[in-house]
Amino acid sequence: MDISIIIVSYNTADLLTPCIESILKQTGVSFEIIVIDNNSPDNSLAVLENFKDKINIIASPENLGFGKANNKAFQQSQGRYLFILNPDTELQAINDLQTLVKFMDQNPNYGLIGTRIINSNQSETLPQNEYPGERYVTSPFSALPGDIAWVLGASMITHREIFSKINGFDEDYFLYGEDTDLCLRIRQLGYQIGYLKEVTIKHIGRASERKTAPFDLWRKKRNGLYLFIKKHYDNKQAKQIINYDLRRSQQRLFLLKLKQLVWKLSPTEFAKHEKYRATSQTAKAFLERL
Repeated sequence: MDISIIIVSYNTADLLTPCIESILKQTGVSFEIIVIDNNSPDNSLAVLENFKDKINIIASPENLGFGKANNKAFQQSQGRYLFILNPDTELQAINDLQTLVKFMDQNPNYGLIGTRIINSNQSETLPQNEYPGERYVTSPFSALPGDIAWVLGASMITHREIFSKINGFDEDYFLYGEDTDLCLRIRQLGYQIGYLKEVTIKHIGRASERKTAPFDLWRKKRNGLYLFIKKHYDNKQAKQIINYDLRRSQQRLFLLKLKQLVWKLSPTEFAKHEKYRATSQTAKAFLERL
């Protein structure tokens, strides 16, 4: 088996069919599709049943989060490579998997690679060249191999042996931050992180969070961010980075509150208000625990 595609599904019933169908069209490699559903409240499992003869379905009785669900699916996989793919994505060419496998076979110095990701608004999600907070402190990561720090977990491929060696995703992360953490730990083994623009993935983004209020969404994001910082920087650096984020969010929140005294905030401004409010509260809570 060349490649195992693992999809973690949560509340994305309307997106599963085009995602799976784009995979089933793939040629040139042997592959399996494993979809683990995190106890979705919608009809995701009913949709998956339409493909029961073509995919492996794992119905989790609880929402395990992204990393833990991927790790559970990995235990049932057989491929030489693991392709982590979001349910709100679609492969664009019928030879995408073949291109990924060929690149990995020919470039053993890469431990993980991401693909080109085009979002629903036509923006492009690019690989990142630094880790969160790295610009504000003396970097502990400067000696790591390669120029890319991390890629988005919506579409990335890695070696089975490497994923197993690092025990997969860190299950302390529930959602957000686990892809950055995975890439860092792979680089710490001596491998580069790559980016293959020849493979393009159409991506909606945050599909499972469509009904999440802005405050709760940003609270989850900041929890993942600060957990990464806590794990991978020393205590002094972690406090410095989170304090900077706290001060910046408080300043911006103050300006928005002043504006709110004069007139009603626009939807965009309100979303920013909730972002900075969530950042401020989450940062304070993390700093109390450091």
